[in-house]
Amino acid sequence: MEKGEIIRKAPIGLQEALATTIFRTGDSALDRLIETAPEKVLSRSPEVRKEGLLVDCLEESLAEQNQIASVDRLVSKWQRVLSCVDERRARV
Repeated sequence: MEKGEIIRKAPIGLQEALATTIFRTGDSALDRLIETAPEKVLSRSPEVRKEGLLVDCLEESLAEQNQIASVDRLVSKWQRVLSCVDERRARV
């Protein structure tokens, strides 16, 4: 580190959380991108920071898509259950 150099740091709680988090998306290339994103976001280089932010946005988008897919599966499951209940009521 050179004299007068500024080092960007994340809040302590965030640093600890990121240091202990292991990403397992099922795609090793994506896992590496996500794991390096926090370091990139804290970089002095604006270009490297942008890359880190883009990866973070990608990860957020994928998480949102996974949540939507989970809700869709849940709704589908409940529709099947309700359909079975309706069929049983019709037989009675």
